[in-house]
Amino acid sequence: AGPGMDLVRDSGSPADDDVIGYTRFRADNDAGDEHNFCFMQAKILDASDGSEDAGFEFKANKDGTNRSRLEVLSGETVFNEDSVDVDFRVEGNSEANLLFIDAGNDRVGIGTNSPTVPFEVKEENAGFQTILDNDNGSAKGLKVRIKANDSGDFPIFQAVSGSSGSDVEVFTILDDGKVGIGTTSPGAELDIESTGPNIHLNDSNGVLAGAITSRILMQASGSIHGVVGFGSSVGNMAVTNTQGDLFLQADTNNAHSSSAIKFTVDNTERARLNASGIFLVGKTSASATGTGVICDRNGQSFFGADTTSPIVVNRNNDDGNLVQFMQADSVEGTISVSGSTV
Repeated sequence: AGPGMDLVRDSGSPADDDVIGYTRFRADNDAGDEHNFCFMQAKILDASDGSEDAGFEFKANKDGTNRSRLEVLSGETVFNEDSVDVDFRVEGNSEANLLFIDAGNDRVGIGTNSPTVPFEVKEENAGFQTILDNDNGSAKGLKVRIKANDSGDFPIFQAVSGSSGSDVEVFTILDDGKVGIGTTSPGAELDIESTGPNIHLNDSNGVLAGAITSRILMQASGSIHGVVGFGSSVGNMAVTNTQGDLFLQADTNNAHSSSAIKFTVDNTERARLNASGIFLVGKTSASATGTGVICDRNGQSFFGADTTSPIVVNRNNDDGNLVQFMQADSVEGTISVSGSTV
C-alpha cells in the first residue's frame, strides 16, 4: 500500500537553483528522430535550513522547443513564463470558457475565448451577474454589479452599497440610457432620489474667478442656448437664455393655494408675485395701506412711503409733459413742467 518513487539529490554542498530531479517524455518525430516533447523538473530555490523553498516546472514543446507552461515558485504560480502566446483556460460544468487568458493580446475573458478589451465579461443568459464585493463582515464595502439585460427586466449596470448591512442599489443604468442615483427605476435621463438630494459643482482651483465658472449648460443642435452658472469674485449667479423666453414658474399644477414667486436678497424678501397676479415690492400683502408698491394685473397701482414722496417723476433735458392722463386710448389731460412751473 502507498507505493512511491523518490528522486534524491544527495549533495555535499547544496545550493540555490540546484536541480533536484527531472522527468523527460521522449518520442520519435515524423522524420524518425528521437525528440524531447515534454519535461518536468524540480529545483531548490532556497537551500537554507529551516526556510527551504522549492520550485516545480512543467515544459512542453511549442514550435519545436520546450517552453515553460507552468512554474510553481515560492511566492507565485506562473503560466506562460516564456511569453510565447500560450493561453490559459478554465472550463466550468456548463461554460467552456469560464475563465480565459488571451496571452497574445494581454486580455482576460469570462464567458468568452475572444475578449475584445483588456477585461470582458460575456454571458447570453438573462439575469447573469458579475459582483465585485468587498465584504469583510460588519464593515461592508462597495459592490459593483453588472447584469445582462436582453429582456429589459434588469439594469445593465448597478453600483450596490452594503454599508447599511443590506444591499442598496445606489447607481443604476438601464438599457434605455436612463441613469438612476438612489433608484433602480429612473423615470428620466438622470433621476436622483434621496431624503436630501444634492448636485455639487466645485470650482477645484479654490477661488471664484472673474467670470461665471461653474455652469450647467443647455445645448441643442450643437449650440448652447441656456446657462445656469455661478462664479466671479463677488459670487454672482447667472441664468441665461440665448433664444426665446425665460420662464420662472411656481405651482404649475395648481396643487397649492396662495402660491407666490418670491424675490429674496440678503436672506430677506424684497418682492413677490402672488397667485392673483399682483406684484408687490416692499410688501407681503396686497392691502393698500402702509409702505411699498402694489401693481395688479388690472392696471391698478398703489405707492406708499414713510416721510418721503411716494412717487418721483423726473423729465430730463427739456420742458414738457410729466404725466399723461388717457381714457379709451386718448390723452385727456396732462401734468407738465415749464422751467420751474408745474
